[in-house]
Amino acid sequence: MGLFLNLYLGHLLGDYAFQPGRLVVAKRAGLMGLSAHIGLIGLSTALVLWRELLAYWWIVVLVMGAHFVIEKLTIAARLGTDSRGLYIFVLDQVLHILSVALLVWLTGQWNVEPKAVTFGLELETTQLAAICGALTAMLLGSIFAFEAGEAYASDDPDSLAILRLDSPRLYGMAERGLAFAAAILLTPTGAGGWASLAAMLVPFLPRIAYASTRPTKVRARQLAEAGAGLTLTAATYAAWLAIRLLVTVS
Repeated sequence: MGLFLNLYLGHLLGDYAFQPGRLVVAKRAGLMGLSAHIGLIGLSTALVLWRELLAYWWIVVLVMGAHFVIEKLTIAARLGTDSRGLYIFVLDQVLHILSVALLVWLTGQWNVEPKAVTFGLELETTQLAAICGALTAMLLGSIFAFEAGEAYASDDPDSLAILRLDSPRLYGMAERGLAFAAAILLTPTGAGGWASLAAMLVPFLPRIAYASTRPTKVRARQLAEAGAGLTLTAATYAAWLAIRLLVTVS
């Protein structure tokens, strides 16, 4: 489980934290941009596995190869069809997660351990899962919410649109991050309860209140993004709960 979470963390860093909009445009335009992106994926994965890199260098190479193939497929799908970006984005992320799971299966390391080594530091597996969950909600969630708004609240959805790092995006990151953190902090010792679910909803209330005062198109966009953000945050929290339960019973 620790290896899976580490590889997934490397994916989050390389695909979101270290990938500016210009690189997204460049990787869609040609091999040079795509190669730069794949190099960042390899670098971020190697940094996460730093203390065990001598043992896992081949996994870093396979991660880069799998990422390259998936990117080629999804870029071709965006450029060659009229499909809305949301569906291609979801497909892209599902394929990346499945590829990481397959690589972990090849190593035979799906065992659940209470500790994991990340960036050379020893962490509890639940702490590493919480870091992955927070970054999923905040970083991946930005693109997911944006694509949901394009798909369900845009008259002319653009599957090639690039999300800018502006104040609305930063607000959304804070919104989802606070929702995820609040849910974890209020989780009882036994299992998640109503307090956690209610706490998760609170950070989205200002956006919902703002949307209620806006014209129809703006309201639809804001509600679509809030709904997508809340859905992803809830799914990420459920995954964290499942990992915590596995660690507890193992």
